[in-house]
Amino acid sequence: MLTSLGVVFAWGSAESGGLGIDAEEDVDIASPVPVETLREASEIDLLKVQQVSAGENHTLCLVSMTQQEDQEQPNSKRVFVWGANDRR
Repeated sequence: MLTSLGVVFAWGSAESGGLGIDAEEDVDIASPVPVETLREASEIDLLKVQQVSAGENHTLCLVSMTQQEDQEQPNSKRVFVWGANDRR
């Protein structure tokens, strides 16, 4: 879930790192928790989360990089992906 403030929250099964949070394998997260790495990068103005999409075993996050991070291409887009890497 992406809030209007640009914070990404995750919940569900933490199996295979699909939530992007620091959780042990095979743990179920019942309540939404922030994806800290994205939150921290947003707070120091390295990136702005634009969109999040999740599947059964993975999550994709589209971000805009700020000028501080990417001097040659300010506001360039990047995609971060995490979760199971066992599908083709």
